[in-house]
Amino acid sequence: TPIPNDLVSIDLKVYKFEMGSDPKLPVEGAKYRLVAVDAIKGETVIGQYMTDKNGIIKVNNLDTGTYYLEEL
Repeated sequence: TPIPNDLVSIDLKVYKFEMGSDPKLPVEGAKYRLVAVDAIKGETVIGQYMTDKNGIIKVNNLDTGTYYLEEL
């Protein structure tokens, strides 16, 4: 009997708004670096991303795991 080996992926969506703004004003052009953290491999830069006109960054199909986002 075959054993299924379905890889699970995740999507990340980040919103950047002006602090204290009401209504919330999106920040376009904010730069971020996404880094994967692994106990064996250490840290790996996945990529650099910039918020769009709505203050949003989307990263799709990431492997499950531990990540951090660093504003540049």
